[in-house]
Amino acid sequence: MKRLCILVTSVLFSFVTAHGAEPFHLYAPDSENNRVLQFNLKMDGDKLHIQPEESVALPFSPQSITTNARTNQLIVTTGSQEHSQCAVIQMNSAGAPEVLQVSELDHPSGYTSLDRTGHFLVTVNYSSGVIAVYRLHQSGQVDRLCCCVTTPRPEAHCILTTPDNRFAYVPCVKTNNALYQFAFDQTNGQLEPLTSFDVEPPAMFGPRHIAYHPSLPICYFSNEQQLGLSAYRIGQNGQLSEI
Repeated sequence: MKRLCILVTSVLFSFVTAHGAEPFHLYAPDSENNRVLQFNLKMDGDKLHIQPEESVALPFSPQSITTNARTNQLIVTTGSQEHSQCAVIQMNSAGAPEVLQVSELDHPSGYTSLDRTGHFLVTVNYSSGVIAVYRLHQSGQVDRLCCCVTTPRPEAHCILTTPDNRFAYVPCVKTNNALYQFAFDQTNGQLEPLTSFDVEPPAMFGPRHIAYHPSLPICYFSNEQQLGLSAYRIGQNGQLSEI
């Protein structure tokens, strides 16, 4: 099976991680032309061959992409518009993408991710701090809104559940400079603030994006205002402690 490599910004950056000689796909939103671009990538020694393939037309301007490994689908959203739209794109048996569903979301989206079960779509809106969780059908299509909360401060940049799917963290950048902690219930998609709620990162660090260590209870945040990374240990209760 060909792997999926997802680029979540509207610009195609020249960053590729080599996975041996096995070909894989890369997808990128083309917001100006209302489509998702598709490329076939293959390593040949120290050379990378990039072959454009047929793009996927959409009835809206795509901004963000996430992948559902459970269903082998892409989920594409419009971003921070007042009425955000969403498309589910299915990979058929030949590996070609086909639009399976186009729907309206209840809240403006932005950064999107899936929980670890692949049954919930989670979005966070940068301008408002609105976090929305949508249940997905077994087929991967978006079903209904099941949770909506708002961070006390705006400029919320992303959300990603922990590897054990019990918690989720939402960093806010610039002068808001916050890092909010939630408990996540994978049975119903509910988010509940932890106590304490805000980790209170050092002044003007501006945590932006999250990555988790593959085996240790540690997470990393790229800093937007202070260049570099912040590393935190994840406690049994979900609380982050800076290391």
